[in-house]
Amino acid sequence: LKVVKAVLCASEIAHLGEILYGLSHINPHSIDFIPPDVWGGCMPKKREKRREKVLIVDLEETLVNKDGLVKGAANFLSKASSDFVLVLLTNHTRKKMDEILNSYLLRPYFDLVISAAEYEMKKPDPRIIGVIRAMLKDKLGYEFDPDNFWIIGDRVDRDILLGNRAGIKTIRARWGKYAEQEIEFEEETPAYEATSFSEVLEILGLRKRKVKSGKREKRKTKKKGKRS
Repeated sequence: LKVVKAVLCASEIAHLGEILYGLSHINPHSIDFIPPDVWGGCMPKKREKRREKVLIVDLEETLVNKDGLVKGAANFLSKASSDFVLVLLTNHTRKKMDEILNSYLLRPYFDLVISAAEYEMKKPDPRIIGVIRAMLKDKLGYEFDPDNFWIIGDRVDRDILLGNRAGIKTIRARWGKYAEQEIEFEEETPAYEATSFSEVLEILGLRKRKVKSGKREKRKTKKKGKRS
């Protein structure tokens, strides 16, 4: 029995009957329908303008968790990809990374996907940023200003530490099992914190800001103090 994943945008919902009719040779109960409120939007459109900014994105617990795709993740990637070159960076093996990306149809959003393990590195090794810059130049044909690099992730001892060591802007994804991870060293302090992808869009200037910004500014959320 074949299982078909039907990923529909809001404009396609009205035509769901026609879509199912076209798939009439398949048992409708075998169709895995992902509505927009879960999926978050359409697949990315063809990019035409030159993008000068780079956003490095963590995978597990930032985009996906044990329950599936984090709410708003696909919509966030769709909007961010119009202004940012998106790079997926993980410590997972290539095989594991590809399994996750394919399972949630996330691969099309990214210009580059990197397993640090393939380069015998692991986050928070800042040398991986040099690898990313070289690969982007080779693929897109132009260099990126280091000041235009961002990284988002949930681990302060990996993603945030990596960004600070490399001198790039950092956003802590404060959701999931590391939401309350304590900061042990100054280098683990993020420039920004967000509790949802909507807030991340605000930080990146892709959505009208509802909160005040500032370097290393903390959201008004409950947080624990540093360890002694």
